[in-house]
Amino acid sequence: IIHSKKIIEGKTDDYSKARAIFDWFERNITYDHASLKRARGYRNARQVFEEKKGICGEMAFLFVVMAWYSGINSASYVSVRVDCFGKKVHHACASFFHKNKLILVDPAYSTFDVKHKKY
Repeated sequence: IIHSKKIIEGKTDDYSKARAIFDWFERNITYDHASLKRARGYRNARQVFEEKKGICGEMAFLFVVMAWYSGINSASYVSVRVDCFGKKVHHACASFFHKNKLILVDPAYSTFDVKHKKY
């Protein structure tokens, strides 16, 4: 994804790269409430990028792909069981390591460094 390189231009560390990608998400990708009723599987990262919308897992996958293309090798998909509000959920977000700390990035919750309780 060539676009990822433009998003992180001038950023040198994983934290600032991840934050730049997250900020891009905030401006460009919306939560697709209509897709919650789909009977099967996720759209792939390219589809979410092109359609500019997705559900939590789809957004997490796109974030991880963009992070990998940006050189954030520790980026990964995270399954969330209890969210930052203490609610039991079937949810997904992305993550990466920074200074030996796992940082959760949740485009669906519009929160960078979200503090989900159980994942």
